[in-house]
Amino acid sequence: MQKSPVEDANFLSKFVFWWISPLLRKGFTKKLELSDVYKVPSFDLADTLSERLEREWDKEVVLAKGRPRLLKALARCFFLPFAFFGVLLYFGVSLFICRCFSSPYILYKPYFLCVLLQTI
Repeated sequence: MQKSPVEDANFLSKFVFWWISPLLRKGFTKKLELSDVYKVPSFDLADTLSERLEREWDKEVVLAKGRPRLLKALARCFFLPFAFFGVLLYFGVSLFICRCFSSPYILYKPYFLCVLLQTI
């Protein structure tokens, strides 16, 4: 397995998933083998994520008045990336909807609505 290119990718490449283009091209031309797939990036390894959560849980135990809350520890650990990409997804879907319904081709609008509903 090869090292994941997402580890060395810049923000724009991560944002538009440009880093995965070679794998997609290869998968389009031939059946992918296990050796073609990238290793899990170091920041997404279970050990790394569990250590982050454990640190946040330890903080929660110290800071909690009464019972510590796992949800608070999870939020402190993972909320920002989820919120950031959730906002990006919201704007992407909003742009898609605006583009579909502002199209001059009125006959195609039911088709776009059908596609939109199937993706949700």
